[in-house]
Amino acid sequence: MTFDTVIEKFGIYFDEIGLNKTYGRMFGLFMTTKEPISMGKLVSSLQISKSTASVEIRRLLFMGYIEKALMPDQRADFYQLKKDVWVIHFLQKMQMIKKLQSIIEEIPKEELEIFKNLKEMGDYCAFMETELKILTDKYIKTMKKESGSYIEQGNQQKFVIEWNKLPALSDAYREKMRLFADLGIATFREIEIDFLKAYPKAMEEDKSLTAFSGLQTLELEKAMNTKLEKIFCTHPKELSSEWQSAMKDIYYYVVTIREEKSEKIQGFVTFMGGGFIPKDEFKITILAVDKNMRRKGMASLLVNSLEKIDARHKKIFVSTRPSNTNAISAYQKWGFCEDMEAQSSSSHFVTGHWVHLVRHK
Repeated sequence: MTFDTVIEKFGIYFDEIGLNKTYGRMFGLFMTTKEPISMGKLVSSLQISKSTASVEIRRLLFMGYIEKALMPDQRADFYQLKKDVWVIHFLQKMQMIKKLQSIIEEIPKEELEIFKNLKEMGDYCAFMETELKILTDKYIKTMKKESGSYIEQGNQQKFVIEWNKLPALSDAYREKMRLFADLGIATFREIEIDFLKAYPKAMEEDKSLTAFSGLQTLELEKAMNTKLEKIFCTHPKELSSEWQSAMKDIYYYVVTIREEKSEKIQGFVTFMGGGFIPKDEFKITILAVDKNMRRKGMASLLVNSLEKIDARHKKIFVSTRPSNTNAISAYQKWGFCEDMEAQSSSSHFVTGHWVHLVRHK
């Protein structure tokens, strides 16, 4: 279905509910266009006169669905859909109910008992006003759950925690990973190389590690960088169809941390959920803190952030290399214990190459 067809469907819909078709088509154009729209584009795109476009623009502005957009170096007026247009829609419904209610507010109760239809209307308005308020608050809360931030008090300073909920196959998630690639690669390069040195047989037992066999320190670091860059920087469209299918319903909470007076991201964690992950469970897939910022409690704040962002869960689990003893000790300190079920059932993990940990809420 093309955007032109979608725009026409908006026109038909608004025509059917008592508004004119041009108003609906214009609303549809704003819904399907990312950039601010000039009056000239409205006229040419919808094939309408400038006077008609002006009338419908004024109506959309009055309804609160669009707003003027500031476009530097542009003499023409530009307009765009308001960010919270559906919250506005809820609030307008509430305002309509209040106006209807105002018709009978001054009528004495004893008279309302006589005019049953008016009493029923009053009861209806009171009910709808209460329920719409609940729905509006619920909708706003749901929308806010896609991202947020809060301040966390550390031992001697404050930290800013910011989070986003992003689909695994979205461009937004991959852009986040590219943004944090250097920090993530530096962290995992150290972990993986330490593991290969401590467990040299791993390069024989795991096919994905055989390419590192026989490499000297600099060659090993370079090869590991290449492997990790693919993990952090590969675009969803470049993944295999099988992998895309498996990740279709997966999402991540991407949580970052920085010192309150710093703009630099100094650590981040990703919590995987949805899809093949059991309901109310999350898997920590990445936990990285800048080497110069460790031992300040950042990792603990990141791991415990699910509580603050109101992501309902009963279990958090994580897997790390057995050579990563500092991380294992830290997870145990944070309430994680060995996940015996995962140790025996995780067929895609080579036995002895991973330690599986879990924390129940």
